[in-house]
Amino acid sequence: PIKRYYKFNAFCTSLSNKTTYYFAIFYILLSKTDKGLITTSVTQDLFDGWNIDSLDELYKVALDNTMKVLPFSVKNMGTFVSVDDFENVDSDMINQLGNLMHVLTNDTGVNGATCILYGNVLKDFATVHNVEEIAILPSSRHEVILLPQNGDVDYRHCYNILNELNKIVVSEIDVLSNNIYIYNAITDKLTMWSEE
Repeated sequence: PIKRYYKFNAFCTSLSNKTTYYFAIFYILLSKTDKGLITTSVTQDLFDGWNIDSLDELYKVALDNTMKVLPFSVKNMGTFVSVDDFENVDSDMINQLGNLMHVLTNDTGVNGATCILYGNVLKDFATVHNVEEIAILPSSRHEVILLPQNGDVDYRHCYNILNELNKIVVSEIDVLSNNIYIYNAITDKLTMWSEE
């Protein structure tokens, strides 16, 4: 599987340049139990001993294995966070958006933000929700929040929610970004949102 410990900005840039693996830490999954994952990093010595010619090939093998061993899961945000968790964000807005927001992770909830790389996960999510755009709130390396853009989503509010989550719910080591990203299903591109 693939473990990601870098900030989402680098991740977004790498996706558009098809060089995602340069920011990756590859690891070997030794055990998967109800208590968590036991892993070890892929070292240069291990890599040199395998019959793999390039990082491109390693990335493909790792991603294929990750999708098999750690399948993705999408759940409604309401199962994870309540209005009481927020101090400085409008509770009516949280209730309204909470019904629309979904959490994308893997079946263990560990390093689940990697699921954004799984084939057509974002495109299929957009199709299911009948939208062309999805706001992505990369709150943690363990999950990302998906919000279908149905025409009335205020990205500034999404930005505020993400930053509030990152301050009070997500530990600093797990924060991916304080920026939100927009996935366009027509172009199959991910871009960072800006107020400009």
